[in-house]
Amino acid sequence: GVPQDELEWLCGPGLGLMTEHASGVYRVTLALRQNEKTQQVELGLRRIPEGGNREELNWWPLRTGISAIELRYYDARTAQWNERWIDANNRPSLIRMKIWRDEEPEIPREVVLHLPARQFTTGDDS
Repeated sequence: GVPQDELEWLCGPGLGLMTEHASGVYRVTLALRQNEKTQQVELGLRRIPEGGNREELNWWPLRTGISAIELRYYDARTAQWNERWIDANNRPSLIRMKIWRDEEPEIPREVVLHLPARQFTTGDDS
């Protein structure tokens, strides 16, 4: 009965992947997962090479003691917050993330992230 949204993106090495020492393109998912050893729910990144299989999956924990996460996407064209973003040709201008922690389950922490416009390359090095 609590939100457990996920945010997924494709990226190469760098901040979006939380590493500079990788090659290729990865599918990265911000998600919740129960730690098998501690039984606590943790927020983290699930990373897998694009086109990879389950054996190549890597989990990068960010914070334990999370009870819920909610994501909403702002569409400037309609001036509305949406539960899902399905337009592969455009990015939302803002993403609102609420996180509920075990210590304060009734008080969510909220952040609004601004996404820069998609950068296109022409393949021309000039």
